[in-house]
Amino acid sequence: MSKSKGFPKNPVQALRAQELLTALQQLTAANDWKRAAPLSLELTRIAPELTEAHDIMGRVAFQTTAFDIAETCFERAVALGPVNAMRLHAWATALIARGNFKAAEKALERALVFRPKDAQISCDLADAYLAQDRSSDAFKLFRSVAKQNPANSYARHMLSALSDARQPDRTYVTNLFDSYAPMFDQHLTGALHYRIPEIVAEAVTPYSPFASVLDLGCGTGLIAEALKGKYAAIDGVDLSPRMIEKATERGLYRTLTTGDCVDALKASAELASSYDLIAALDLLIYIGPAEDLFQAVATKLSPKGLFVFTTEAADDTGIIIRSSGRFAHSSQYIRSCLAANGLAVLDQQHHTIRLEHEKPIPGEVYICRRN
Repeated sequence: MSKSKGFPKNPVQALRAQELLTALQQLTAANDWKRAAPLSLELTRIAPELTEAHDIMGRVAFQTTAFDIAETCFERAVALGPVNAMRLHAWATALIARGNFKAAEKALERALVFRPKDAQISCDLADAYLAQDRSSDAFKLFRSVAKQNPANSYARHMLSALSDARQPDRTYVTNLFDSYAPMFDQHLTGALHYRIPEIVAEAVTPYSPFASVLDLGCGTGLIAEALKGKYAAIDGVDLSPRMIEKATERGLYRTLTTGDCVDALKASAELASSYDLIAALDLLIYIGPAEDLFQAVATKLSPKGLFVFTTEAADDTGIIIRSSGRFAHSSQYIRSCLAANGLAVLDQQHHTIRLEHEKPIPGEVYICRRN
């Protein structure tokens, strides 16, 4: 055992290193990052030349959002070798998390030498291009991935979003939130410090009461939780069946509809003819163009009905797709779309929408009313 590359020459330390490595493999397989953290630190201390020690400590650090430590560990693992696509890819993900897209680009390009047709590495490289405002290069790479892997919904989503149509891929959005549903609340409100439902609930209070509320893109029901006890009739719509299941568990909705929000507004028999409050939190960031949504919302608002929604802020004049796969909207574009559909802005508030890689994502909360 002690003769294995990277293990200490001291037989006692080598035995301990093997014990730690085995324990860490079990803990990381169980996603028990908290218990793995001190063991991974001990392993790198007694076996600093063991590549696997830095691989594991990098994973633990990444999962606990210690991205600077993760970057150092993965870089060390690559330096110790052997160099392969997996190690280069892991290093690149840590670099991306720290906003070092140029270095990530180089690591990902090296990874593709080992796995030239790896869809995930290619998509991450395209995201790195996009983060550096190289949308043309990103488009070409996403197109290549989509051609080789027609079932890759993320590549299709980004390809469509980067095209003139700027339409998201529904399958991608559905799959994303179906897989996200079990840990959605904990991750969003915990790691990402998401407080928008509480902010919106407070912002609409001066305009209350509302006899009926419609929650578009309801997710697991965070806005219903924030409004709990204030309004009796809340209906919800979401594209993800798993999210609807989680929202149902709250017991706060009168009806819940699975499907596209615009389609539901136009044709769902489960929805009321009109609503005093329609909320669409974190919806536009996944659907992109606002025209169809605003038009459909306007037909469902009561004469003095309120429409509240959020966006991620863009400095540009229209819509942009970010490397996160989410859309950002300029205030100029939003106000133009609202005006075209007879909706007036009563209030526009600037807030941090969420954290991403520990950095604030600026956004807007709009409160509107029919003219």
